[in-house]
Amino acid sequence: MGLSIKPKRGKNYPVLTCDICDQAIQKLDSAIITFPNPLTKGNVAISGIYHKVKCDPKSLGNRKANADCWMPLNEYIPWLLWNHRFGKRVFTEQKRQLIIDILIDD
Repeated sequence: MGLSIKPKRGKNYPVLTCDICDQAIQKLDSAIITFPNPLTKGNVAISGIYHKVKCDPKSLGNRKANADCWMPLNEYIPWLLWNHRFGKRVFTEQKRQLIIDILIDD
């Protein structure tokens, strides 16, 4: 499922859901995104979002899964936001920093 919408208290909220169990990803560091290897330049790879170990297709014995490579979601999401120029990018000699200032109206 990946990107989903979940109703709560009469409003709709964005959530990330596992492609195996359809449950919400509660912590980004407990989930991964998988993708095939090798990636072909210029093409978009089909990826999957899973709970680490519990739902990862390779951990479950599905050796044919299109999931040769993986990345923790807590690394992938900031990288995704950076690549889509979301937030303020700050460059120093030591590091690159992404600053996100979001007002959430509950």
